[in-house]
Amino acid sequence: LNDRFCLRLRPFEHTSANLARCLELVSHRDSLSPVLLRFESGLVSKTEVRRELAAPHGAPKAGATWIPSADRDAVKELLHDQWFDPKLRELRDRAQRLYETFSAAG
Repeated sequence: LNDRFCLRLRPFEHTSANLARCLELVSHRDSLSPVLLRFESGLVSKTEVRRELAAPHGAPKAGATWIPSADRDAVKELLHDQWFDPKLRELRDRAQRLYETFSAAG
């Protein structure tokens, strides 16, 4: 990746401190903070993210949907059942056709 995209990424060092930092970022993912989203895209520095996380935005939502858990699996199963409800077939098919149209245009 580094050579292909002119990056300077380093392998993740699996320490308890690094894992805690990652989980903290993941726990704030539901906030859709522009700073955090830009960080995910490589457009914002770690310093800017630390500043964003230190700002008073309130606590992250309980049961963050981005962290694997039994609750998350249950929600995914419920959404799966809703998505494949026979009453939604026509809308699903239309959404698929639109997706294919837009993805082919790129």
